[in-house]
Amino acid sequence: MLASLMFSWIIILLSGQSCAAQEQEIHAVINEYCEADYNGTLNFDKMDQLILGGYESGDATVVIDSYSIAKTVVMGDSAQVHVIYNIYGIQTGPIWVDADSTYYSDESWDYWRNVDFNMIYTDNGWKILSLYSPPHISPEALLSGLERIYKNYNFNPDDHLDLAMQSTMNTLKKIVSDRQRIQIPPAVIDPAVGDEEDTTLCLNSYKHMKRANNMFETYTINRNRFNKKRNRTQPE
Repeated sequence: MLASLMFSWIIILLSGQSCAAQEQEIHAVINEYCEADYNGTLNFDKMDQLILGGYESGDATVVIDSYSIAKTVVMGDSAQVHVIYNIYGIQTGPIWVDADSTYYSDESWDYWRNVDFNMIYTDNGWKILSLYSPPHISPEALLSGLERIYKNYNFNPDDHLDLAMQSTMNTLKKIVSDRQRIQIPPAVIDPAVGDEEDTTLCLNSYKHMKRANNMFETYTINRNRFNKKRNRTQPE
């Protein structure tokens, strides 16, 4: 009887050690993903390394102050990790919306603040299994990417889209300035991300990369449509 009890305790201890080791490996993958996302360096190679299956980002870019792993549940060769983000706001196209705004519903803000990562164990270790989540990026990384994209762009003060983008960039500059003043460590900007082709990596997703590459054309089309509509409505 005593031997049986001792054997059971040994099994429990070994299982606990195994779970702890698994959680450590899982957290390493999640932290690698979240840090790359935060720093604006989540490129295609990094996605292929960490994610098994598809990746969808949606239309928003979530600008964050920090993130934390709140809960981890391991179930054999699968797991789920709940990550909570402390966010400043959302960028959709040229528009900025503060996190305390009522522009979006509480459900939308909760969706952006809370992400459940489904994990699976493979022959190459733990992987994130098919992810649908917008980029969660630092203000430094996003501002750096936008400044490179708009480096030689002449904003039109009479264009509502240009004004919106300028306002977004000014908001990001203020956030970065406030963070520097209270000595929050800035994001690590990859020095290799500097030329026109690579600047879109700072937007952290397939859709955002594609959008950034076509940003000027898209805004030109929208601007022309807006101006035509405005001209039609103006009295002669």
